[in-house]
Amino acid sequence: MNAAWQVRAGRHGEREQAALGEGLLIVGWDQVSDLAEYETRAELRLDLRHRYAGNPHSTIVNWTGQLWRFSREMMLGDVAVMPIKTLRLYAIGEISGDYRYRREAAAGFRHVRPVHWLRTDVDPEEIGPDLFSSLSAQLTVCRLARHHAPDRLRGLLAAQ
Repeated sequence: MNAAWQVRAGRHGEREQAALGEGLLIVGWDQVSDLAEYETRAELRLDLRHRYAGNPHSTIVNWTGQLWRFSREMMLGDVAVMPIKTLRLYAIGEISGDYRYRREAAAGFRHVRPVHWLRTDVDPEEIGPDLFSSLSAQLTVCRLARHHAPDRLRGLLAAQ
């Protein structure tokens, strides 16, 4: 069975329009280069610790997990959810490609995964309060496993 993931498009939604317009999931961490170059989580964590030296160890560990999941654990066909903060809606789609690093892109827009957006108009009320509580996690990249999230999100796609 495929997984479900929430990927936020910036603290203030600054990557939303690019993500929707280009069919991408986009995460920041602009001081980090191509995630495909790291062979292990430990190697990524050490580099994050160096590049973001002013942050606590717990933050570095958290970011390591999020970036590793984004680049390695998401799979083709997994469900992706992106909050559209500017409209108070959600976009739901299917991951359609592997992780890519776009060197030519502006800072904050380099780490991407292709996604086929199937709905960009999902009202929070359609999601239901239990699943909506899972979407309230403040992580940029979060696997959604509780409350049968993958099946329920696919159900929202079928209901359009």
